[in-house]
Amino acid sequence: MTQPSASSAGAPQRLDAAGLAAWAQRAAQAGQTVLRADLAGAGDRATMLARIAAGLGFPAHFGGNLDALFDCLTDLAVPPAGLCCVLAGFAPRAALADREAVLGVFQEAAEHLAARDRRLRVAYSVGVARGD
Repeated sequence: MTQPSASSAGAPQRLDAAGLAAWAQRAAQAGQTVLRADLAGAGDRATMLARIAAGLGFPAHFGGNLDALFDCLTDLAVPPAGLCCVLAGFAPRAALADREAVLGVFQEAAEHLAARDRRLRVAYSVGVARGD
C-alpha cells in the first residue's frame, strides 16, 4: 500500500487491516503523529463519534455531532511533519450513511488544514480491525 499523493489531499484512504497497520507504521517512521480510534462495533453515528473523540483525545466538552467533530479536528495540534488519523474497524453494514458523513467531515477538516499549511491524513478500515 502506498501513501496518498498530494493530489488526494484530504480524501480518507480505505485500507484493509494489514494495510492500515502498515500505513500507520510508515507515518510514524516519517515523524508524523499518529492518532487511532477503534470503531469496531460502533453501529451508529453517536457511538462512532464517541469512539473518535476518545481515541483522538478530544476535550470533555466535545459536542458529539458533526460540527463539533470538524471543530475538534481543526483544533488539533498538527506537528510540522503532519498528523495521521487511523479509524479502525467501521462496521461493514451498519450505518453506511453515518460512516460516509463522518469521513466527509474528516476530508473537509483535512482540506481546511491544508489551506493553512497543516497536514492531516486519514486512513480507515471496514470490518474487524486486526493487528493495527
